[in-house]
Amino acid sequence: AQSELLKRLLDSYPLTSQEQGVLARGRNANLTARKKGKTTNSGGGASAYQDSTALEALLGYMYIRDKDRFNSMMQWMKDEFDEIDSQSMS
Repeated sequence: AQSELLKRLLDSYPLTSQEQGVLARGRNANLTARKKGKTTNSGGGASAYQDSTALEALLGYMYIRDKDRFNSMMQWMKDEFDEIDSQSMS
């Protein structure tokens, strides 16, 4: 779910250059962990795990840096999940 949400976010939510950098670093942090012998247990594979890690890094960054922006992103995510749910029930 997080991987799909990240794809939607990149398509429709305006990110600052700093936020884009956090996403990239969060995604790459997983590559570093794998090189050190750590494995993933996610059912979606390495790419989905990287997407999830990147999204989590972005949320943490926003929470620390700008709570209003964080709250805006959380509302956007809620709206996206509501849309996904309504599409799956149709």
